[in-house]
Amino acid sequence: MKIGIVGSGNVGLRLGRIWLNNGHHIMFSHSRDKAKLDKTVENLGTNASTGSPSDAVAYGDVVVLSVPWSSVTDALRAAGSLAGKILFSTVKRAQCRYERPRPEKSK
Repeated sequence: MKIGIVGSGNVGLRLGRIWLNNGHHIMFSHSRDKAKLDKTVENLGTNASTGSPSDAVAYGDVVVLSVPWSSVTDALRAAGSLAGKILFSTVKRAQCRYERPRPEKSK
């Protein structure tokens, strides 16, 4: 199967390695350091490649979104249309820190 991964941090790379070891073809994209990603993917074999997020979407039968919550909007914008694609997401919504208002002290 061809899998396009949008977000090539720890989770995206780890999943990609697992799937590569099981015979799948992976295109990695959306890395903060493209040169580092290219070098990493070079060592993963002939079934691994890199491209832009839109390349990864076009490439994959399945698309994996694996970016931090704060990057979701930019990653999806760069990915383009996901019409007809199966989307698998590892994104975890940012935790909201909510504090209950404290009652004011009486004077």
